[in-house]
Amino acid sequence: MRASKVDRRPSRLRKALGQVYARIFYYRWERYVWHERNLTQSPTDTLPLPDGARLRSAVAADLPALAKIGMPMLDRFDEFSDRGGELCIADTAEDVVAAIWIFRTQMPLYPWLELPDGVAAIEHAVIADRLRGHGHMPAVADAIAERLRLEGFHTIVLKIVDINQSSLRAVSKIGFRPVALMHQVRIAGTRRTIVEPATGIGRYLAKRLAGSTPLDRQVAEWPAYPDVTE
Repeated sequence: MRASKVDRRPSRLRKALGQVYARIFYYRWERYVWHERNLTQSPTDTLPLPDGARLRSAVAADLPALAKIGMPMLDRFDEFSDRGGELCIADTAEDVVAAIWIFRTQMPLYPWLELPDGVAAIEHAVIADRLRGHGHMPAVADAIAERLRLEGFHTIVLKIVDINQSSLRAVSKIGFRPVALMHQVRIAGTRRTIVEPATGIGRYLAKRLAGSTPLDRQVAEWPAYPDVTE
């Protein structure tokens, strides 16, 4: 007699228990370095954009081209736009080569952070693979900073995960300086935000983000970390 095959596919109950287990024991710690650039200082010569590239605002029709260069958060294009965000792209006659989100009044951060008057933020920058390593992304950010200066903004901020050393070096070359360290701790279904201010807008971030964590109590004490300016 031929033995019947055993169904080894996980049952619905096993899947559900696995999801609950993953949620309970999920742990993640990320650290970001916040930077600011003073736009009131005398402007310097901006870096050149990639050959033939121009800056413009993206529209919905650009989304397929943006997906090709790996632009993140495209599923939130409408949400970001409705909240005043502008997806700025650098394109040529052939294709889109780079993109950065600009936020002038609020930025997406657990879930949204109101920006002080005169402060703008840039987020989620990406550049086509073939142009990486040639200084084009700092050039795009530099051009956007100059545009914001002409609009009347006095400060521009951004955050970079601390292990992205190439981006940290790149922004330092166009006038950005570190102002705070932000620790993002996710344990199970909770998120804890700790901001170590150094100077400038870092103090504002520490005050505003202290209440952004969905906990019933405030954390009394956290381990010390090196100062961001070291």
